[in-house]
Amino acid sequence: MSLTTSRKWCGIRATRRDISPTGNQGFTIVELLVAGVITAVAFGGLVTLIIKGREIDTTDLHRRQARAVIMKRFEGPSCHYLNYSRLGTTILDSVVTLDARQGAPLTGVLGGSIVSTTVNSIPVKQITLHVNWIEHNGENQSVELTKWLCQVR
Repeated sequence: MSLTTSRKWCGIRATRRDISPTGNQGFTIVELLVAGVITAVAFGGLVTLIIKGREIDTTDLHRRQARAVIMKRFEGPSCHYLNYSRLGTTILDSVVTLDARQGAPLTGVLGGSIVSTTVNSIPVKQITLHVNWIEHNGENQSVELTKWLCQVR
């Protein structure tokens, strides 16, 4: 058979030169396996990156909600300067909800302390509030804020 003899192959006329092994026919099985492994590693890294990003975003959301809970308590009547003389030395622990999504509610404990002191001979009270919680992945988290009050005369 000569190189120019043609055959009918799947409805396409091909010559012997077109189907002869020249090294440019396609990918070998080894090349395909290497490409598959590289793709799998890349996708595995991408999935890990997305999961870690979501965990960081969720933790940040919980931190912002904890700060909002503390700020709401600071703005409430229990930490108001008009109640200066009635402020005790401790704030009782209470349970607060940080994430109320269905199936994954997350609660934390709000607590704090009140310290009476003087600054430049002015009596002040330092109110420190904190919220502690455990993330769904088991990490302990907390947010603590401080507010200073002086007596209005």
